[in-house]
Amino acid sequence: MSAEHPALRDLAHILESVRVGVYVVNRDREIVFWNGGAQAITGWTADAVIGTACHDSLLCHVDKDGRELCGDDTCPLLRAMVTGEASRDPVMVLAKTAEGERVPVEVSVAPVRDDHGSIVGGVETFVDVRERYEDLLRAQRMQLASCTRSLKLAGPLSFEALFSPHNLVGGDYLYAQALAQGGCAVFIADVMGHGIAAGLHTAYLHGLCSEFSAIIDRPAEFLGRLNDRLCELLKVSESFATALTAVFEPASGTMRVASAGGPPPLLMSADGGVAPVTCGGLPLGMMLSDSPEVVEHPMEPGDVVVLCTDGLSEAVERNGSGDLAQVLADLGYPAAEPGLAEVHRRALERSGEIRLPDDTTLVEVRYRR
Repeated sequence: MSAEHPALRDLAHILESVRVGVYVVNRDREIVFWNGGAQAITGWTADAVIGTACHDSLLCHVDKDGRELCGDDTCPLLRAMVTGEASRDPVMVLAKTAEGERVPVEVSVAPVRDDHGSIVGGVETFVDVRERYEDLLRAQRMQLASCTRSLKLAGPLSFEALFSPHNLVGGDYLYAQALAQGGCAVFIADVMGHGIAAGLHTAYLHGLCSEFSAIIDRPAEFLGRLNDRLCELLKVSESFATALTAVFEPASGTMRVASAGGPPPLLMSADGGVAPVTCGGLPLGMMLSDSPEVVEHPMEPGDVVVLCTDGLSEAVERNGSGDLAQVLADLGYPAAEPGLAEVHRRALERSGEIRLPDDTTLVEVRYRR
C-alpha cells in the first residue's frame, strides 16, 4: 500500500479541491483565506480579497428581501463569532460578484476556534444555487398570488396583512374573505415545516379554502371540512397544519373564533386592555371529524385584533424579552397605527435574531370608530 500523500493532510489543498466556496476571516472580519470555489462563484480572486474586510464593498450580501447583511447587527458570520454557534440551516442570500452582479448562494457559517477553544475567527461556506433560485422565484410568485394580502371592506372594519416566508417559499397560508354587512373572515394556517414541501401543501390548502369558501362564516364547520379532507389525504394520524379561523361581524359587534391549534388572536380594547382570545382545537389532519369549539367575543369601535403564526410569537418569547402583546403595547396599540412592517421589525429586534427562524404571517383587523 502506498504511503499517504502529505497533501491529503493539508487543509488548504483539500479546500482548493472542492467546488464549494470557502473563506475564513479573523475576529476583525478580515479575509485570511479564499479558496478557488469562492473565486469560481463570485469572480473575486484571492489576491483581490485577502487582507480586506468581508464587508468592505466586496460580497455585500443581501437577503431575499434586499436587507443588507454586512452590518454589525445583521452579519451572520459576525454573529457566529460572537455567539460561538454555527448556523442551524443554510441561508439563501444574494452576493455581489466582481462584475457587480448578484448571484444567489446558500450560506453556512461557523466560528473557528484555536487549540484552547478560543474563537479566533469565522468560516463561511457557500454554494451557487442559480438554477434552483429561478425555480423558487416562480414558486414564490404562485404562492404570493394564492395568499390574501389585501382586502377591501365596506364598513368600519379595515384589514392589513404581512406575509414573510423564512425562505423564498414557506409553509404559512392566509385566506381572507369579505362578508355581508361589512364583515370579514380570516383563515390563517402554519403547515408543518417550511420550504418547498410546505409550500406545496399550502397550494392544496388554497384549493380547499376556495372549495369551502361559502361556509367560512361558520368557522367550526369550515375548519371541520378542511380537517376531514386533510385526514383523507394523509391517511395517518399526523399533524398537517395548525390553523385558526376568525369571523368579524361589526353589525352585531362580535368576533367568533375557532382554532385548530393556532396561536390565539390578541384583542386590544380601546380602553387599553389586551387579552388573547383562546379556544381549544387539534391541528388539522390529526383526527377525522374533530369538531373545534367556537369562542364568541364582543368587539367595540376602537378595538384591534392581531393574528399571527407562531414563527413570530415564539421568536419574541424565546429569549425572555416579552411577548407580542408587549411589542404591540410599545408601539402604541390600539390607538397607534404603525403598520405591520414595523411590528415585524420590532419583533425581530426583540428576538435577538438576524432573521426570524420560521415563516411569519401577521394580520390586523381594526374596528374603526
